[in-house]
Amino acid sequence: MRISILLILILISSCTYNEITFCEINSPSFNECVKPIFDDNCVSCHSVIGGNLLRLTTFEEISSFDSSVLLDRINTDMPPTGIMSAAEISIIEKWINDGAQNN
Repeated sequence: MRISILLILILISSCTYNEITFCEINSPSFNECVKPIFDDNCVSCHSVIGGNLLRLTTFEEISSFDSSVLLDRINTDMPPTGIMSAAEISIIEKWINDGAQNN
């Protein structure tokens, strides 16, 4: 019995885990998945403090931006600190494709 338990523990601990987040595999919500990406990557420039005329701090501001232009910008040259990760872009794309809801 002890050998069986030990073997199971060894097998479980040796398995690799692909760190896929909840937001990547489900229909991403704005508040839990999308807004944190914008907060981390956009609001330093696109906020009242950043002084940019295009603000991306609230659902209303983000959802009013043309989605095709937004996706083009984040896939090519935004933010200035570097292109977002593929996972972040995928989450935003899924959110837009799911209707860009305020959830």
